[in-house]
Amino acid sequence: MNHSMKLSLLALGASLLASPVYADTQAWSLSKNKSDLQQQAALVEQLNAPQNRLAQVKNQYFVELNVADLKQLKRGDALAVPLPNGLQNFVVTKREVNASGTQSITARPQNLADGGFAIITLGENIFHLTAQGNDVLYTGRGIDAVGLMVAESDLKQLLPGLGNDFDERAAPLQSPQSNVPAHLQPTKLRQPLRSETSVQEQNDETAIIDVLFYYTPSTNDLYNNNPQSRIDHIITITNFIFSTSKVNAQIRGTSQEIDYAESTVGEGLDDMTYERNGFENLGNDRFLAGADAVALLHPIDPDDNACGVAYVLDPRTAGAGQYALSANGIDCQDYVVAHELGHNLGLSHSRRQGDSGAAFDYGVGHGVDDVFHTVMAYQSAYDTSAVGFPSAKYLYSSPELSCGPDLPCGIPEGEPDSADAARALRPVVGAAAAAYAADPDTTLAVDAIAQVADANLRQCLTNSQSSNSSQYAAAWTQVLCYGTRVADLSGLEQFDNLQLFAAMVDADLDLSVFAGMESLRALDLYAATNRRGEVSVSNLSALADKTQLYYLGLQYLGITDISFISNLVNLENLFLQGNPIADFSPLFGLTGVTNLNLSATNFPAASISNLAVMTNLSSLTLSSNGYSDLSAVSFPSSVEFLVLSDNNLSAVPNFDSASNLLTLDLRFNPITDFAALASLSGLQTIDLSSTDIVDVSALAQMPQLSNVFIANTAVTDISAVADINYLIEFNVSNTSVRDLGPLLLHLTRENAFADYQSFSMANLSIPCWQRDYADLFVGDFTFLNFSGTQCFNDEDYVDYDGDGIANMLEVENGLNPLLADSDGDGVNDTLGSSDVLDVDGDGKADIFVRNTDTFYNYGLGSADGSTKRIVFGLNSGDIPVYGDFDGDGVTDLAVRRPSSFMWYVQNSSDAGPSGDFIQRVKFGLAAEDIPVPADYDGDDITDFAVRRPSTMMWYIQTSSGEGGDRGDGIMRVNFGLDPDDIPVVGDYDGDGKADIAVRRPSTQMWYILNSSNGEIQRIRFGLAEEDIPVPADYDGDGMTDLAVRRPSTQMWYILNSSGEPGPFGDGIQRIRFGLDPADIPIVDDYDGDGKADLAVRRASTQMQYILTSSGEGGDRGDGIMRVRFGLQEKYVPFQAPIHIRMQMVEAANEH
Repeated sequence: MNHSMKLSLLALGASLLASPVYADTQAWSLSKNKSDLQQQAALVEQLNAPQNRLAQVKNQYFVELNVADLKQLKRGDALAVPLPNGLQNFVVTKREVNASGTQSITARPQNLADGGFAIITLGENIFHLTAQGNDVLYTGRGIDAVGLMVAESDLKQLLPGLGNDFDERAAPLQSPQSNVPAHLQPTKLRQPLRSETSVQEQNDETAIIDVLFYYTPSTNDLYNNNPQSRIDHIITITNFIFSTSKVNAQIRGTSQEIDYAESTVGEGLDDMTYERNGFENLGNDRFLAGADAVALLHPIDPDDNACGVAYVLDPRTAGAGQYALSANGIDCQDYVVAHELGHNLGLSHSRRQGDSGAAFDYGVGHGVDDVFHTVMAYQSAYDTSAVGFPSAKYLYSSPELSCGPDLPCGIPEGEPDSADAARALRPVVGAAAAAYAADPDTTLAVDAIAQVADANLRQCLTNSQSSNSSQYAAAWTQVLCYGTRVADLSGLEQFDNLQLFAAMVDADLDLSVFAGMESLRALDLYAATNRRGEVSVSNLSALADKTQLYYLGLQYLGITDISFISNLVNLENLFLQGNPIADFSPLFGLTGVTNLNLSATNFPAASISNLAVMTNLSSLTLSSNGYSDLSAVSFPSSVEFLVLSDNNLSAVPNFDSASNLLTLDLRFNPITDFAALASLSGLQTIDLSSTDIVDVSALAQMPQLSNVFIANTAVTDISAVADINYLIEFNVSNTSVRDLGPLLLHLTRENAFADYQSFSMANLSIPCWQRDYADLFVGDFTFLNFSGTQCFNDEDYVDYDGDGIANMLEVENGLNPLLADSDGDGVNDTLGSSDVLDVDGDGKADIFVRNTDTFYNYGLGSADGSTKRIVFGLNSGDIPVYGDFDGDGVTDLAVRRPSSFMWYVQNSSDAGPSGDFIQRVKFGLAAEDIPVPADYDGDDITDFAVRRPSTMMWYIQTSSGEGGDRGDGIMRVNFGLDPDDIPVVGDYDGDGKADIAVRRPSTQMWYILNSSNGEIQRIRFGLAEEDIPVPADYDGDGMTDLAVRRPSTQMWYILNSSGEPGPFGDGIQRIRFGLDPADIPIVDDYDGDGKADLAVRRASTQMQYILTSSGEGGDRGDGIMRVRFGLQEKYVPFQAPIHIRMQMVEAANEH
């Protein structure tokens, strides 16, 4: 591959290098009044253009360019740049005539320390400008000579994410177009082994990174049929950022229109990655253009959640270049491509956002609160909403550059929170620029296939066309001929950029064809089963320099000399089984190997200890090596997966050194006793199939096991299996075991460590009731194999668990025949009643409303549909609340009376001192106090609690008596430092205790005080002041999720705490539900599945609409329950947010 054209001293043929001439040229005239402009008609057209985002900004400025004067500027000329915050006096530092004919002018202050710049791109009938002065950034564009200018901070309010402008992703581990088997997939994108010199500054040559820009038809429309002018402007800005960052790199662009429907940037990146929906020819386009990166440009959708997205790569990693892809909003910030390309070059956002670079840890953006942020950092990460707006600095972070008086633009490597993106870029831009050849070999794949000698290999290559995205042989990356007998590799060398190759060997092979394949990363060659011991390979030296190989399989190929592997330092997987290797010493220098197979190689037992130098070795297979005694062997401590099957071991080896062992395979050894394995406290999987064991009682001493295999043994009793905590897989097939009860117990246990269970119980004879009981659990995630198993009825009406009910009767009645649980209540796996308003105790929320006039509280029981009428709270000002105040697991209705500071609780079980089942507690000694009852101390009893807005104090009377520093059991916490903060109590950290929390409507910030560690979470979510906070556990993970309902759009936004990516990949659920802006949210778990359901009460019609998370409920098949209940508009719903309840009570008392 010839990359000589990619690295050159950057020649700007159109730059004018004349001596400075300080002409009195003004770039444009600036006005707030469009009537001041001469070409008003063109301006009106722009203002009325629906796609022009600048026209939507309220604070607009109108510009009229001095086009003729600008076109005459030369390098060194003075340029006056009027900006809304003052006139800037700059000097032209570069003028380019781009390949498309547009002109780009860059100007900066004479004293660069003064900061600021202006970049102007002039097209045939369009212009673009970006300028910064006095730390305020402006952007603009127009038609002919007139247009609009706005501050970036104003434009930003119209952009997606409101600060979370850009997104990033880790690159896939394999080509999405391929069907690469799991064993060939890399465990990671390999980080190259680096020396100290690899992080030094780059040389004097400028790295030219070729970028293929795709633009959509709507982009063409947006830019007056001249999108190339915008692309040239973006290229100029990106190169300006490289220059100001002192990174010797520039981008060079080619562009083409693509027939692609509008989408989110995330969908755009997916479509590029998978080469679909219009991108089917991306591989060919990129190959012919020699494009080191590909960027999609299209107008951003205001409802999108980001302005751009790209893969974060280390360009020095083999194969990384194919994922140098990004999707960009072309009308977002002018530095959008510089940001997303930064990801492709190994940069991440910022330390403030918890990031670190892919190539170098310090490859991140930087900023200072309310002052500035660099290109890679989010503005929102440094916007405290206190004073000022952090201005974007058009550079990559660097402590060598100044972003203001005593404000370096980064933090040096080695210091805490180091941020030096410029330094991280310098060693990698050369590799990025060399990803694709500027002058590619355009031999067609079909022509290359015709030159291949072996007919079977030709057919495999023909079949491989669908898994390679290009018609050119030099662009192919993989040929996988598993199951194809290959006798000759001649002709394969024409596919010289292959990364993966696999084939079955049917005759002696010459491997010299691989000599020129510099990109080869995975090679798997194995002898056909009937040719083992008959075939061999030659010219193994052709592999000696393939340092990017991460996978090498050479199996049963007669290899005796493995010296060629000495330099393959990036190997992760090495499979040499079945070779009569004479000298194993070259292995011991391969410290990166994680998976090693030396089966049937006669690897000496005495050499096992030498593998300890392979410090990354996690999987070791030593089957069929004739070992009979390994008691004196020291196994590598790093090994987690060890296979010793098919040897002659009569005793379990000494595994004291294998402290990290997780999986042990001892199949087909004459072992009789495995009790010694109980000392391996971390062991999770053990395979003792086809051994001589009879007694498995030692399993009781190994409760941490999750996978156990004892098939084909003489075992008869598996009682010890009941003592294992969380069993995932178990194989007891082909044994004499007749009682599977200890195993079936695991079907009833909740297992937080696995998504499935698989039990194999083939060819047994067992009680029929056990078989019938097990069948009840078969489902998508529970696999039971009873193949060949017979059952007998003798024990169907015996009482196995001693609860007085016959086994089969329990099965038929849905009870547990293995445990004495005759009432069938099992374990309460629903949410506690502190979270769910469940008065009838069926695990499902009941609808409850309060009539403030009559003091009637009406409830609709979910258990039987009955209406409950409870007269309670005999004051019209009483605020309805609920919780489990007596700790019996059933919800208690309650009210707080502001006028007397009293709480009245209708206990469900505790009669109390008065014998009337009413608790009377005076707590919260101010009428303004907001009641926030919850379980703050984790004892399953609701605590009385209030928040006092005027002092921002929380007072919590813990039911346990713990908390506070005055010995009275009252917690006093000053939190939420705005009187208008809305309490949003919930268990956000999942520790079983309610966390003090507020949402500030004015800034959309959530402040959460974690009860688990005392730390404060600060999250901006729900980006409208009108949003109603509705936090609850929507994903059923036991942690409260941030959520809001936006009345104006009827949208619900839910931030999943479980990390589920959701349809947009950002962990946010977006659901439109409750189609009346006045609908009152009444979130609760109405279907009893442990997940909160979206629900509203429409007061005007007294209808409750509940969107069940289980999809059950309702009579229209849409999972929506529609219930008319509470037949007056003024009724206060108990499940409404507390601030809404208080507002409704107050409103009812005003009449």
